[in-house]
Amino acid sequence: MASSRDMSIGRKLTVIIVTISTMTMLLACLVMAIFDVITFRRSMALDLGWLADVTADNSAAAVAANDQQGASEVLRALRAQPHITTACTYSQEGTVFVSYGLEGSCPPIVEPKNTSGYEVRFIHNHLAEFSPIKLSGKVIGAVYIESDMEAMYTRLRWYAGGIVSVLLASPFVAFFLASRVQRLISDPILELVHATKVVSQDRNYALRLDVTTSDEIGQLVTGFNEMLTQIEQRD
Repeated sequence: MASSRDMSIGRKLTVIIVTISTMTMLLACLVMAIFDVITFRRSMALDLGWLADVTADNSAAAVAANDQQGASEVLRALRAQPHITTACTYSQEGTVFVSYGLEGSCPPIVEPKNTSGYEVRFIHNHLAEFSPIKLSGKVIGAVYIESDMEAMYTRLRWYAGGIVSVLLASPFVAFFLASRVQRLISDPILELVHATKVVSQDRNYALRLDVTTSDEIGQLVTGFNEMLTQIEQRD
């Protein structure tokens, strides 16, 4: 704490600017990452809900005809979606008609007619969706689709790498800019300090500093010149 008080005003200003810039950049990156992740989660949920409804529509004819092979072919088409881990088709009684993916991972369903689309749930680091299979407006079964969260995890890793890169680079950029900007404040003050030493050592009360600004530092320099004028007139 004592060493920070003894730092020059230029260094103090540089440290303040670098700290504020880095913390502001970190906060901005975190807010952007959180907003993007929330938006991406919603997008994943909508996509999975749409996929479940399409799969249910395509399975309607096979379930109505008790065609397990046809229903299996519909589920096998999900291989084009690399993040789909499990898909199940249920009969009207709620039993598993056909399944795709991990065996034994089809959750129990009591009444397919109570399922509804776009009710995506986040469970055990997965996305899950039940969608009813309808034929002529009547519910004859249901489809369950489960997706992993690897796409979001990849996005999080990308954001983490980006935030780390920004945090590593921003202090150097802020220091480069701060070391030059702080001179607008530190240089006039250092010049004033040098003038006080000259006056104190040489008793040169005729010394005057140029007033280059109208801010607080300019007012301080003006007051210093007026003080020297009064001392010079008194002597």
